[in-house]
Amino acid sequence: MGKLVNTSRVQFSKNQHSAGAQAAGLWYSLFRAAGNPPADTVLGAGTNLAFQALTRTTSGAAGIQHGADVGARAGATKKITAASVLTAAATTAPFSLMLVDLLGFYTITSVTVDTAQTLDNTVTLPRFTNGKGVQAFITQ
Repeated sequence: MGKLVNTSRVQFSKNQHSAGAQAAGLWYSLFRAAGNPPADTVLGAGTNLAFQALTRTTSGAAGIQHGADVGARAGATKKITAASVLTAAATTAPFSLMLVDLLGFYTITSVTVDTAQTLDNTVTLPRFTNGKGVQAFITQ
């Protein structure tokens, strides 16, 4: 008997970064962009400089809707089997896209260059809790 395979097609369609003109050499996220899923309402909210974890059930976080966890079923995985990127703007410069698993974020409402800033790391990562392979994603 063959392996049970569940498949689903998820539409992810974003328009553009919503914070005005972009500058060369910076990363921008599409979380706040209009489209499907709707623009995020979570990122940037909360206590200044405090880490906030994200999970697939965080309400208002705009990510690819991929369904429930695969659980402990032997050999169960999730895969992206196809993806495409289109640009409709005549003035769009060449760009790179990066698919990220956003584990959380720091809200930064105020900082100073005159004194050291301390990030609050009392909340643990929701996935990859040993930190192996986790990288910072600095964006505007």
